[in-house]
Amino acid sequence: MVFIKKSIPKLKYKKFLKLRQNVQNRPKLLKFKAKKWQNIILKSRRDLKNPLKLKNIDQLGYFVPKFTDFFAYKYRSDLYIKQKIIYFYGYLKKKYLKSIIKKIRKKTNLSYFLVKLLESRLDSVLYRSHFVSSFRDARQLISHGHVFVNGNKIITSSFVLSDGDVISLSKNVHRLIEKKVLNSSLVPITPKYLQVNYKIFHIIFLGNLKINQLVNQFSFWVSFKTLIEFYRYN
Repeated sequence: MVFIKKSIPKLKYKKFLKLRQNVQNRPKLLKFKAKKWQNIILKSRRDLKNPLKLKNIDQLGYFVPKFTDFFAYKYRSDLYIKQKIIYFYGYLKKKYLKSIIKKIRKKTNLSYFLVKLLESRLDSVLYRSHFVSSFRDARQLISHGHVFVNGNKIITSSFVLSDGDVISLSKNVHRLIEKKVLNSSLVPITPKYLQVNYKIFHIIFLGNLKINQLVNQFSFWVSFKTLIEFYRYN
């Protein structure tokens, strides 16, 4: 008797069901056949078909309740917002989030400094530049020693870049990166705090990051203040 091993979606994909959104824009999810995935798949395909017509999410807006039971809806909404941010950045661990929030606790604008730390991470920069299609791919390149910062090999994905840092990739992965870039829709457009050279696969981290530069970088509404409040007191 021959046993055929079925490919079962990992737990991380199942978490997208509750959020009702393919937060990481993973193409593998589009191949799932089960009925429970169809709503997310249809929405993802519409977004991929018309990437330039994606609905702009006002990240600078305010939370407006739609139901009379405000507190129940607010709690659920805050929980989903927290989970979406964590999943988007490649499943950040609670210990890591608590440590960086503790590091910036004395700052006046906590949301800004949290965004700056998350977007200054090496894996975040690789993802924003479209050199990789997911944070998982970015972390694999880094851990395998293919990423250099100012000529020095970096194997830590949480490495925080400074203004003016130059990121380069080993020649062994140039063809792989070229394929990733060609298959990418390059949407959303690379933010202004990055200068990307797609011929030699170099990135210059310009810094001077502003929250309004990230308005169209997320396909969902984010509230870093919600994330801070959750891990600041838990």
